[in-house]
Amino acid sequence: MSTLTDLVDDEETVADAMRAALAEYGIAAEERWSDEGGWLVVDGPADAYAVLTVDTSEIEAEGLPRSCVGLPAGELAGGEWVMTICDRPGWGERFVLAVPVWDEYGCAERVADWLTAPKAA
Repeated sequence: MSTLTDLVDDEETVADAMRAALAEYGIAAEERWSDEGGWLVVDGPADAYAVLTVDTSEIEAEGLPRSCVGLPAGELAGGEWVMTICDRPGWGERFVLAVPVWDEYGCAERVADWLTAPKAA
């Protein structure tokens, strides 16, 4: 079974892979951490934002936080990228999609679609 301490510093993490996929669309993401795990945040227009997490609930490993973007994809087999967005300040986040952790390009494409979609006035 894997634990967080199994991470080798020179391995690409899923956050690194997602940032590379987003960069192909000219999008930057900031990595954030708390005691409950890590996630990526993409700033949108007018204080909107997207949150990208890796749901670890289906992974059989000890010590994984609820969301973990700091491990290589091989450590997170069975995990999913989950995208939520908040379109307006003060409103809650809403679910947009979940894709397998190895499909960072599918998730990045959806982030790009969200950022370029016409916004209602």
